[in-house]
Amino acid sequence: MELSIGEIAAAVNGKITENTDKNKKITSIFTDSREADKHQGGMFAALKGERVDAHQFVGEVIGKGCFALIEDDRYFTDNVVLVDDTVAALQSLAMWYRKEKLRATRVIAVTGSVGKTSTKDMIALAVGAGLKTAKTVGNRNSQIGLPITILETAPDTEAAVFELGMSEFGEMARLSRVAVPDIAVITNIGYSHIENLGSRENICAEKLTIADCLAPDGVLVLNGDEPLLRMPNKYAQKKIYCSVKEANNRGNECFAYDIKEKNGRLYFMAEIMGETVDVELPALGLHNVFNALFALTCAALCGVDLEKAAQALLSFETSGLRQKIYEKDGYTVIADCYNASPESMAAALSVLKEYKGRKIAVLGDMLELGTFAEELHEKVGEDVVKSGADILITFGTLAKIIARPVRGKAEIYAFEEGEFEKAANLLRLILLPGDTVLFKASNRMQLQRIIELL
Repeated sequence: MELSIGEIAAAVNGKITENTDKNKKITSIFTDSREADKHQGGMFAALKGERVDAHQFVGEVIGKGCFALIEDDRYFTDNVVLVDDTVAALQSLAMWYRKEKLRATRVIAVTGSVGKTSTKDMIALAVGAGLKTAKTVGNRNSQIGLPITILETAPDTEAAVFELGMSEFGEMARLSRVAVPDIAVITNIGYSHIENLGSRENICAEKLTIADCLAPDGVLVLNGDEPLLRMPNKYAQKKIYCSVKEANNRGNECFAYDIKEKNGRLYFMAEIMGETVDVELPALGLHNVFNALFALTCAALCGVDLEKAAQALLSFETSGLRQKIYEKDGYTVIADCYNASPESMAAALSVLKEYKGRKIAVLGDMLELGTFAEELHEKVGEDVVKSGADILITFGTLAKIIARPVRGKAEIYAFEEGEFEKAANLLRLILLPGDTVLFKASNRMQLQRIIELL
């Protein structure tokens, strides 16, 4: 990013003082005042949070050689751009930047109830095999994170993969207007945020507002195994469906078959719009086959050689606390503590099922499910039974419901939220060489603290 303060003020309809040099170059944008020292020449976006109003740090940040984007006129001074709303201004600036600086960049937007980050990472690898590619760092997929990600994208980027997240009505439309994707990927429709949105049908409708903001020749890449996403006449854009169910192969442009799991890796054949490629993936679970299909489809749409794209997927690694699989003291740990929904729980348990030896599932509360919480936690219990787990350890109040279908089919232990040491003590007593233990819960449950105590 290299924009003059005058360009920024014009793009967001902001005000600057007469003494502010319009030609001063802004090289980055940030929202944490503590990062001012490493953002010399950058612009601090002062946000008003629930607990802290960042405007109180504007003077300090400017004193360190930075600029500021503010909405409170009490802090209006030299080297500051004053706007009506800082978040809205960030989005307007990103929209302008996307139009003016990234007009030649192929933008791929990824959304869905689960799997967004892994899919985004795989797409960046596959497309990056042929094009200079940028991607969202981590999961900066919010009303603030997405605009900053766009502004950090270099103008000479040939393809950019952006993750779009939402939890309430209207969010997807706002994000999509900023990104203006050429390709939009919807990984699935699940129950995440159903507390706010009310039904899977509403979640689907909200996700699909991304289609309204596609570029004129844009393409929708969709989960062909999700009936809610089958809408032959609703959207005029080109639609490409991906499937991992062999019975559906004839009805989808892209599909996987001959899927095998061996030694912690996936092997399968992928047919992508008539072209076949052999795929090896350093990951487990049918959900990752889906993610790879989306990645290969996007690569093909961007003109990248499929063999090179498939080869690039060999370097895929899960990020953060997502499905980290490793050996410890003779047993296997599947650490999947970033977040949890009924779909991601089922996916994680399907991975656990593939392991030999004794299986232990440590499962915590799934949050933001509203009135569906009891029903969906009980459904996870059914998935525990299908996984063949020998021991179930629940963590939290809602997670106790998971045990209902499991009673009589596995050993069951229950802990309250926050009882990290007690849960770790139990695991120290029962874990044996050859065991596999899965940890899965919503991020707020902090299940990783149990792992750290082992």
